[in-house]
Amino acid sequence: MITRHIIRPLAEEDLDYQLDHHERDASLDVAMRFLGGIEQAIHHLYLHPDAGSPQDFGNAALKGLRSWPVPGFEDIRIYYVRPDEHTLRVSRILHE
Repeated sequence: MITRHIIRPLAEEDLDYQLDHHERDASLDVAMRFLGGIEQAIHHLYLHPDAGSPQDFGNAALKGLRSWPVPGFEDIRIYYVRPDEHTLRVSRILHE
């Protein structure tokens, strides 16, 4: 069971970029809905950590990487790994 999550520095940068983008190109309301979608996605992954699509980039350092869409913003995906049975590590948050 997942009991904690870690957001890597690059994922934090990705999140900041997406929030700025949505606020600038749409509205503060859209940016806040995006942030809510991130929270929903992470909550879902706590309950169902293997739900994300496995990703294979042919790089051993990325073994176990999965992706899950952000609700309401399905073109943006959370890329994550489970380094152990209790931890979810968010590596990136990227537009497809």
